[in-house]
Amino acid sequence: TCTYNGEGYVFDNVFSTENKHILQITDELIQRVHHTVDISQFPEVTNQRIANRQVANHSEKKALAFLLHNHASDIEIRVSLKMCHDCHAFFCAVSAYYTHVHIQCIDPKTTHVFKHGKCCCC
Repeated sequence: TCTYNGEGYVFDNVFSTENKHILQITDELIQRVHHTVDISQFPEVTNQRIANRQVANHSEKKALAFLLHNHASDIEIRVSLKMCHDCHAFFCAVSAYYTHVHIQCIDPKTTHVFKHGKCCCC
């Protein structure tokens, strides 16, 4: 979940029912920061194209893309599961690209604060 202008937004990991605009801006952000999706932590998904699409559209990535698209500069995203390695690397890449944006992602065990391509937990 994330809040923007006082309104709460919820993004899920299902990409077939999402607004196409959110998927498009997420894909554009992935390309802009030169992030390569890493599916190595998801060996249970045998179709590589489907795995790439699923991992590329994790909820926290969509929330971050949405907030940046709306010019948010102080970002706080809460997720119900531990951030996966790929999302963590993506948030680092985004923070290196958008150096003026304060980015936090709070998972059940850690508050990740991303700044200049690094996370406080690393």
